[in-house]
Amino acid sequence: MSTNAGTSTSITHELHCVSCGYDLRGLDGDSNCPECGSDVQRSLRGDDLRYADPKWLRRIVRGQFLLAVGLNILLLGTVAALILMMTGGILAEKIHLDWEGAIGEAIRFAMTAFIVLGGFGLAAVGCYMVSAQDPKTTSHEMALSARRLGRWGLITAAVLMTAGQILDTSTSVKWLVALSSGLSLLGLIACAIGLVGVLRWLAQLTRRVPDYDLTKRLTNEAEFFRKTFRILLPLILIHRMIEVYISGGANAVDTIVNLISCVMSIAVLLIFVHMISLFTLMIQTSQILRFCKKMAAKSAD
Repeated sequence: MSTNAGTSTSITHELHCVSCGYDLRGLDGDSNCPECGSDVQRSLRGDDLRYADPKWLRRIVRGQFLLAVGLNILLLGTVAALILMMTGGILAEKIHLDWEGAIGEAIRFAMTAFIVLGGFGLAAVGCYMVSAQDPKTTSHEMALSARRLGRWGLITAAVLMTAGQILDTSTSVKWLVALSSGLSLLGLIACAIGLVGVLRWLAQLTRRVPDYDLTKRLTNEAEFFRKTFRILLPLILIHRMIEVYISGGANAVDTIVNLISCVMSIAVLLIFVHMISLFTLMIQTSQILRFCKKMAAKSAD
């Protein structure tokens, strides 16, 4: 017979300490963990975040904040880049600026660096923190869990896209330019995997609040990005291969390229709209996690 919270019956099933992951099987319900000394009753209360390890939850809250800031930079930076791309030449002409020269190139590079390094960089750091492993799951987590995919996906995306951007702006050698495009595409794939993974991980956390409405919305967003990227990424690859390996001029080729570009534009627009929705979800998730952090701190006291 296994113990319940508030009894002193010994634990007969597998139960891991919420602080260090030690298997508490065989210990008394009113005793302390022999590994870290934390109260066994805390581990008996279940998966509710209000009973989670306060140090771990504090790291989660900080990481989620950085992740939200990084996504916001990506969103606003992309909007600013699109506006600059559409109006930059006109504005440059009015102020007598060589938009196609070195100055214009420097402005475009700075904007791209801000989006890639600022947005992806903060998102990657935040993702690394928010996906810190719960001490309670140290020995029984799946190899390709949402937490791990989210953590390493966005970090890999930040590294690959930064490398691709550096190569793209520092060389005109054809094979290096092709390598730059390949790195950027791989970075986009890693970004898709990471974004879906971290959203599913946040859904798992909000389920432990429990806030099932927010959990459902986060899960739906993860599914949207998964399905959209499954369509968008092959189209980007096909579009790029046509541009590089097939010479233009043929009407059939131009029609295919234009059709692919149209579908890609629609997909990007949908992603942009969902990014706005995602940012509001991040704010709500942050508020709930902060509340759970306070409850966990009080419970620990």
